[in-house]
Amino acid sequence: MVWGAASVPGSMATEIASGRRPAKLLAFPDDLQEHLQKTFGYGRDVIPAGSYPTLQSGALSVTSLEAIILSSSDVPDDTIYRITRALIAQRPRFGAIHAVLTNFDPRKHWRDQPVPLHPGAERAYREGGFMS
Repeated sequence: MVWGAASVPGSMATEIASGRRPAKLLAFPDDLQEHLQKTFGYGRDVIPAGSYPTLQSGALSVTSLEAIILSSSDVPDDTIYRITRALIAQRPRFGAIHAVLTNFDPRKHWRDQPVPLHPGAERAYREGGFMS
């Protein structure tokens, strides 16, 4: 058994799929996901059916932990607001950096953070209509 963390498509899963030994991906049990969410700030996500055809027979419920940008709470709200607003505006270009960055969705990525959201970031998400 191997527990790994990656975004789809993940190189570790791709390499396992092309290996000599048969393997399969397993869903995380609900109680484990709940524990990891409450204790460590993990989120919940789904590996869509067909993402790794030889490793899965359907969609799989898994834990997730998004890439986050941390800032000191001492950084002025307006600075973080401008940075966050720029990142949201430039998200169509993220795929040119790395395929997994195309998953950035400002409607959901401000949720389930392991630390409080900076007030400047919150302002950018609210003004963009991503938070109610």
